[in-house]
Amino acid sequence: MKIRVVFVGYNRPEFFRQTMESWAPVLTNSPYDPVLFLEPSPRQTEMADIFAPFGQVRVNDHVLGINVNNWHAISCVLDEDPTVDAVVLAEDDVVVSDDVMAYFEWALNTYRADAEIMTVGAFESLARLDGLPDNAVVRHAWFWPWVWGTWRNRWDRFLRGQWSFDPEVQGWDDQVWRVMDSNGRKSIIPIGSRADHIGTTGVHMLPGLMEGTRGRDFVARRSVRHLVFEELPAAAAFWPVLGAGGELYDGAGLGAVGC
Repeated sequence: MKIRVVFVGYNRPEFFRQTMESWAPVLTNSPYDPVLFLEPSPRQTEMADIFAPFGQVRVNDHVLGINVNNWHAISCVLDEDPTVDAVVLAEDDVVVSDDVMAYFEWALNTYRADAEIMTVGAFESLARLDGLPDNAVVRHAWFWPWVWGTWRNRWDRFLRGQWSFDPEVQGWDDQVWRVMDSNGRKSIIPIGSRADHIGTTGVHMLPGLMEGTRGRDFVARRSVRHLVFEELPAAAAFWPVLGAGGELYDGAGLGAVGC
């Protein structure tokens, strides 16, 4: 399977530098042909210099905004290279574990033919049970946006044409979740987050939200780098969460630019 790793970024090199330091052992001499879709800003040269050792930098003609730039990045990579089977999308303020692509390689290959799975995420912040294996995963009805992947066929069937470019529409991640929910699809997520959000400042980081965007038990360097993972039933992995009506709740039912 051919996987491309695609980055989106804007104007916060202080976070992007940490992000790329975490990706360095993963991307150096890798087959993932990383590319950065960078929004123009007074700090774009700093941002481009940080990424240049890893791959191609493409600066947008004008600021697209995160809703459009994420769609633009994935669509361009898939449209320009028909041999790409899957894309992993990373942001400029999310650090990763050193086994993050081993996880994505396993999951994107394992669930490629599983029609219920629409996305694979690297992030997890749920109140999970203790003592679970570090190489466990679960399928879940919720979508976490901090480093995620999908396949060409899922992108073309579900996401490409159902993406809103309206800046008044709630965040792009909410759009992905709503498409998943309306089509009865799920995401694969790891037990032990392989990603951690560090962007404490920014347009979309409102006061009080930061703690909920941190990866649970995130470890940058693992003493054991797993190549094979094991799916657990969600009920065996997480404490039940009460929904608004008191029912047991697993996360379901919560209410174009040229390249």
